[in-house]
Amino acid sequence: MNKETGTQQTMPLPETKQPEHEQGPGATMTKDIDVAKAKDTEEETEEDTFDVENNYGFPYSEIMPLPPLEMPRSATIPGAVAVNGVGGRSFMSNNWVLAEEGWNNSPVPALGVPQQSPRVSAGNTSTGLVEARRVCDTREGLPRATEVRATDTEPKPRCRLDPRNVCAFFVLTISALALGLSFGLGRTEDPSPGHALHVSSIDSSTNTTSLLLSLAPSAAPTEPLDNLRQELPNYTLAALETFGTPQWLAMDWLGRHPDIYTMEDWRKKQLFALGTIFHSLGGPQWKEEAKRDWMLNDLDECYWFSSKFTAHSEDVVEGLSAIEYDEHPDPCNQNGEFVALYLARVDASGSLPPEVELLPSLAVIVLARLTNDPPRDISEVLPTQLRNLQHLEALQVGPTNSIGAFPSLLLDIKSLKYLAVIEMSLSGTIPTGIGSLSSLELLRIYGCNLTGTIATEFGLLSNLKQLHLYNNLLSGTLPTELVQVSSLERIVVHLNRLTGTIQTEIFSLPNLEEVSIDSNSFTGTIPSEIGKASLLQIAGLQLNSLTGTVPTEVFSLPYLGLIGLAANPITGVLPSEVGMLPHVQGMDFSYTGLTGSIPSELGLAKTLAGLSLEGSGFTGSIPPELFGLSNLNVLALGRTGLTGSFPTDFGKLPYFQGLYLMGTRLSGSIPSELGQLPYLGVLDLSNMPLLTGSIPQELSSLNFDVVKLGGSTQLTGTVPEQFCSIGAESCPLSGQKYWWLEYRIDTTECILEFGCSDTLCGCDCDCPATAVNGTI
Repeated sequence: MNKETGTQQTMPLPETKQPEHEQGPGATMTKDIDVAKAKDTEEETEEDTFDVENNYGFPYSEIMPLPPLEMPRSATIPGAVAVNGVGGRSFMSNNWVLAEEGWNNSPVPALGVPQQSPRVSAGNTSTGLVEARRVCDTREGLPRATEVRATDTEPKPRCRLDPRNVCAFFVLTISALALGLSFGLGRTEDPSPGHALHVSSIDSSTNTTSLLLSLAPSAAPTEPLDNLRQELPNYTLAALETFGTPQWLAMDWLGRHPDIYTMEDWRKKQLFALGTIFHSLGGPQWKEEAKRDWMLNDLDECYWFSSKFTAHSEDVVEGLSAIEYDEHPDPCNQNGEFVALYLARVDASGSLPPEVELLPSLAVIVLARLTNDPPRDISEVLPTQLRNLQHLEALQVGPTNSIGAFPSLLLDIKSLKYLAVIEMSLSGTIPTGIGSLSSLELLRIYGCNLTGTIATEFGLLSNLKQLHLYNNLLSGTLPTELVQVSSLERIVVHLNRLTGTIQTEIFSLPNLEEVSIDSNSFTGTIPSEIGKASLLQIAGLQLNSLTGTVPTEVFSLPYLGLIGLAANPITGVLPSEVGMLPHVQGMDFSYTGLTGSIPSELGLAKTLAGLSLEGSGFTGSIPPELFGLSNLNVLALGRTGLTGSFPTDFGKLPYFQGLYLMGTRLSGSIPSELGQLPYLGVLDLSNMPLLTGSIPQELSSLNFDVVKLGGSTQLTGTVPEQFCSIGAESCPLSGQKYWWLEYRIDTTECILEFGCSDTLCGCDCDCPATAVNGTI
């Protein structure tokens, strides 16, 4: 080995005779050179000799011990020893094979272990040592060694260098250096084991062994990552040149994978792409439950964390959840190829790297809850290479704090069937080029602050089933061209600035299931043609400026489940046909100009779960038929002109959750039967001047979030102690617990509200000394 370069030297080995007593597990070697005594030693000069213990120019203590390589016995050359590489991390994992004719099969000491060279003694035959010719002398015809005494203390012999050996030594040294340099430059990763230094020739016909150590691969000389590098694009190769880039980190991890030598090339590329994605999106900073499965060598990548299809499947993917996208229920297909990349709610940051195109089978990408500080332009978050994914069918981007214009890149992905761009601060309009995505079946662009109108080009989306453009700043009217899209099932454009009248042609779409145009500025009447939409399930028309009466045709729709007409100045009475809806679950006629009594026919709507007539002009009493609706869980009748006694039949509603009777003139006491409702969480009995009596103790066992009694001045007694903890901590209400609260604006947090007086006290309201057992 060259001391300065660390390269192996290739040179012929001289003939040697291993002493029998020196062999064995505890023996060591000194370059396999026998020490002999010659009578002409005294004639040698210092210039043409070298120390037999250091005949390669450096001490043996600098040679690192090398672990032996196990070899099949049948393949063992007599006297051979094999060692693997050079200590430390082996970048040249070569198997060296050394052989010497005449050695027996007893263990041979490993190379690189220092030892004291044998010393030849004269006149002692018991040691078995003999006097031999000089090892360096290759001339024929010299006498063989004779026995010498073991007590001989003559100095070690020195050998005269043969000029022919010197020349051969330097020629072979230079050749080995050149070969090693050229081989080393072409290697960038740990090679596969199996490159051996083979014995080229052993001439046994003479007593001379010609041992030529040559570097020859026992397998194909390609590295485990060579093919991968050849397939990587130039932008990736450039990124690999910089230490610490996501690409560098991914390649470094992959190069140390325990299966790298047996792994198929396509999977190497897949793992490299996933590793780059992980580091590009801030993987080390992800939530613990998300990152704990990624980049594990002993866990197949198809089982790495996925926001939708793991134990964390309760994290609903917002943009695509409505379509129940189940073409690819698992991240991988049957061949193990990644087809669905779900990254939602992992606290990702950064950008999706261009190496995503190295996953050619990708059909679904969900990139949600992405946060960058400061916010990045959406064009920097999404790589242009997305357009190269020919099988990409579903793409969701957002929620995210990205900014910029609507990404025009998305218009080039013609294979898209499902596109969701949601909840980010974009500017500008929706490009008219959206009409070129002829394969689209679902389009969700909401919460993005986009302006402009709904382009007529939407009528070109001949396969579109769902159009969601809500919570933007869109203006104008619904384009009549939408009528051309016969496949259209859902039109969801609420929370915009749309105007005009409701086009009657919309209800002629044969597959129409939902029309949600609430929270806009539509005018005119509700078209009677709504009765033609025989598959209609949701009619969200609230919070507009619609006038006229409620057409009876609405109540002939066999599949109608939700109808919302709240906050419109419609007039008239609620038709008795309202009970003819066999699948209705929710009705909202609150804050309208409707008058009259509550139709008893509502008791026929057995599937009804929520009814709100709040703020309208209804009068009379609560019809008892309502208490036969076993699925009813919310009843909002407050701020109406209802009169009569407080019904005691609420105990018949097993799933009841919320009761709003504020501002009515119902009389009597709070019925104790309310204590039989285990799910009752909201009770608003405020501003009911005719409500009397005390708060039933049966209510103290319920887990309330909201109790409002303020303004009901005739209530007496002490508020149950259990009520005092309501609102003690922050308790925002949401539709996850009470679904109808999504449409309410007056109940947003947990609260206990009552009027502290001499007749009603408790909690922070000190009771008079006359109060005994809850009464005053």
